[in-house]
Amino acid sequence: MQGAEDDATATRLERPHLVEWVWSDGSRVNVALEPVDGGTAVTIVNDRLTSDDGDIVAAALNATEGFAIVLADLKTCIETGVSAGITLGKAKLIELRR
Repeated sequence: MQGAEDDATATRLERPHLVEWVWSDGSRVNVALEPVDGGTAVTIVNDRLTSDDGDIVAAALNATEGFAIVLADLKTCIETGVSAGITLGKAKLIELRR
């Protein structure tokens, strides 16, 4: 999303099937792409989660929601050429909560 930023360090790249990075909080994200029945399966593993309030379950649910929103918006953009705006909407909600 234009204007979005965060600190992360790329830790692994195996073109064209895998990318991995570590966020500034130490959590790790691994995105694997695999051809399946004429499409592509996307597997995302986000581990080493941390939480300021100690609620790791809430952190995991929040990360899952975030990745689902981004993937849904990406799918819409790929299929129609236009973002559905849900990633931007979520980003605005996050900003309002700060």
